Amino acid sequence: MKKQLLLLSLFLLPFAFLSGCGTLGPLYPDVKNAGSLVPPKDKGLIVLYQGGGANCKVYGNDQLITTVRSKSFYTYVCNPGPIRLASTFGSGNAAKDFFLDEGPMGGGLMSLADQKKAWVALNVQPGQLYYVEIKHHMRDYLEQESQADAENVLNYWQCDWDNPNNEQGPVSPGAGSTFMSTGHF
Repeated sequence: MKKQLLLLSLFLLPFAFLSGCGTLGPLYPDVKNAGSLVPPKDKGLIVLYQGGGANCKVYGNDQLITTVRSKSFYTYVCNPGPIRLASTFGSGNAAKDFFLDEGPMGGGLMSLADQKKAWVALNVQPGQLYYVEIKHHMRDYLEQESQADAENVLNYWQCDWDNPNNEQGPVSPGAGSTFMSTGHF
């Protein structure tokens, strides 16, 4: 009997590691229902998210904000004003935008169409909530989505919150802006 339990445990152990996304934070519906996605009156709130896919770095005005894990979302509180969000490719660095290191195949030239898809520009307004999805097709790119479309993805993939303790990096999203934590999450 003990031998059978041991064999069963050894058989099931790998599936425990492979199942789900190993959530680190609460799921999107719980965060929304708790009122944690209400932007401060004097700041904007951007929800960066992705369903399936590889982890993806996200930049704000050429500075790394975070790496968004597969099946997760990250909340980004920032001052009003313009911000350019970019995926790993097309970070806003001119050389990086046009000449990419494609790995073992060497450098490649990024087309203007690909460059435009790699980033999204927002003019953040006080008290507004924005949803930006990380998508994957040949390379990572960002796209602003409506709340309804974003929630379809966030709920379908059962995305968890990457920064529930409001841990955020040192990024200045716009001229005269500071990257801030409101402490209300």
